[in-house]
Amino acid sequence: MGEARRRKKLDSNYGKLPSLKISGGRDRHINKILDDLYSQCESELKTLINAKKTPDNYQLLRDSIAGCLENIMSKYREEDREIIAHYIVSVFSTMSENYNLNPIGVLCLVEILKSYLPSLYEKVKSTLKNPPREFSDLSDELKKIILIS
Repeated sequence: MGEARRRKKLDSNYGKLPSLKISGGRDRHINKILDDLYSQCESELKTLINAKKTPDNYQLLRDSIAGCLENIMSKYREEDREIIAHYIVSVFSTMSENYNLNPIGVLCLVEILKSYLPSLYEKVKSTLKNPPREFSDLSDELKKIILIS
């Protein structure tokens, strides 16, 4: 019992949520995270996903989504946050590829989640300065990197 109290003091989320490293809890919680993200940032996400070019209010949209994501991520263990970040980027990149959308939404999520995905961010940060208009316009190498994330 002492060990549980010690861990609870070190991590306020200890015991509240199952680890996402266990596959049984992963799908349910990641789907809930996506639902929470969408419900909290629906208009911002729609604006980015449907944009034909980088929106004029990109920084405002990015900051709003970042606030939502930080609020959501703070509920999970540190080691689970990387799993969540990979899954979020994967879902949005697959959607962008399937519908050949502007990749600015995916690139924005990578930028927001860079503390959890530093190697992916390093590979795509130059593309953030001048993003292509459609997902199909990304280099094959970059598409592969983003989709595998």
